[in-house]
Amino acid sequence: METRTYEITGKSSQLDILEHVFGIIEALGSVGSSRTISIYVDGDGAAILQFRREGERLSAEDISQDGDGFVKTDSSGYVKADLG
Repeated sequence: METRTYEITGKSSQLDILEHVFGIIEALGSVGSSRTISIYVDGDGAAILQFRREGERLSAEDISQDGDGFVKTDSSGYVKADLG
């Protein structure tokens, strides 16, 4: 197990939601229950969150874009991350 510290900047209401999601993830792991958690990110500028680790931006280099600049998703419209 490794511990990392992150700095997250955003609106108070958005940070509250993220904290709630983190709590759900921890609780699911504690009881050994697998679930899918969907997070909708509106790209119109309302959800401008910043994530930093040791002052550096987090990598998103594995997220590719199509010719119009939109993030590529699977056939269901999802960008997936498996926390295993």
